[in-house]
Amino acid sequence: MDHIDTNGSSITLNELFERYIRTKKRLKQNVKENYLLMYNKHIKADYIGNMQIKTISKMDILNIYDTMSESGLSNGSIHIMHNNILFPTLQLAVDNNWIRKNSAKDCLKEYPYDPLIKREALTLKEQNKFTEFLSSDKVYAKYFPIVSLILETALRRGEALGLTWDNVDLKSGVLRIEHQLHYYSVSGKYCFKAGSLKTNHANRVIPLSKEALTLLQNIKRNEYFNSINSGIEIDGYKNFVFLNSRKNNVIIPRACLKFDSSHLHASLCGIFGSNSGYIARYAPFILPKAQTNCDIHLAESNF
Repeated sequence: MDHIDTNGSSITLNELFERYIRTKKRLKQNVKENYLLMYNKHIKADYIGNMQIKTISKMDILNIYDTMSESGLSNGSIHIMHNNILFPTLQLAVDNNWIRKNSAKDCLKEYPYDPLIKREALTLKEQNKFTEFLSSDKVYAKYFPIVSLILETALRRGEALGLTWDNVDLKSGVLRIEHQLHYYSVSGKYCFKAGSLKTNHANRVIPLSKEALTLLQNIKRNEYFNSINSGIEIDGYKNFVFLNSRKNNVIIPRACLKFDSSHLHASLCGIFGSNSGYIARYAPFILPKAQTNCDIHLAESNF
């Protein structure tokens, strides 16, 4: 006899997820917020969210993944939903004898995903075309400085958005990276939140190339007064380098900022791997933008 707790098995998936996410005390806040956003968007309002966990079948899980796939989500996003949200949520019920088995087990077979799959980096020609477009376009020109700095330093997007003048030492020619900004929905409203870096090794000092140093000198000459007088403060951080056109907030990460720095600053990825924290340590000392991708896949157009 398996001693199933009938009271526990009567709670809904939404109630179970609330209990599960409360147990994740060691999750970084931004990761937890992303999980909540993903769950609320794809499961909470769906029929399965209000189902009692004892009635959820494997077909219900497959239907969720099928709906996510048809809405345009990648197999990688579906794997995040499965591995980090749905499967461990239901496993909590199994471990507490509320249900006999985890209905999400073996539900990923139709959604193959290889995190090590080769991804083509921008060629030098493509990279130049991208930055030329940004510099000349009326709408996206405001992103040219931050994209240019990412190209020169291999900063992650959140690290670049969170950069403050306190992190910039133009005299010594270095950046000190010790936090990042995240832009996500909180109670239905998008806002910036400061957080720790992706890994412990990501805290670092980045020596600036000549181009990066000149870029930051020009930005400071034009924007420093606006920055220190903007009144913007996010979780204790202020004097941000990259402001929006109204100078009343950090620049919003629109489509042209939705990239991994390893896809752009690809010259170093082929040598040092995909962790841009390591890449940035050597950025100024290596021939810039000789393209490979983050899986050491050489771009033939550069030879």
